[in-house]
Amino acid sequence: MQTDIDSAYPDAEIYLLGVNERGQDGANEAATDGRDIPWLQEEAESLIWSPWNVVYRDVIILDGNNEIVGVYNLTNNNLGVQENYDTLKSMILEAAGLP
Repeated sequence: MQTDIDSAYPDAEIYLLGVNERGQDGANEAATDGRDIPWLQEEAESLIWSPWNVVYRDVIILDGNNEIVGVYNLTNNNLGVQENYDTLKSMILEAAGLP
């Protein structure tokens, strides 16, 4: 999806990344295997899962002020289904103020 967005909107400042839940460090290798996405590990000093009420496989969409403007769960919405992919992409573009 990052490639699709970058191709359509090369000047847009839209960045997709993953954040692994604190205490789940052992899953980092499996989560990133075969993928090209920045991947961060939540630590005690920088908690986000609890404060943001993240559920496993949530995509949290932030606006330009880093405010949450949307949540899309990938367990419930498999991105292998084109309609789900398009919905998430539209949500991201809308948060960035793009058509």
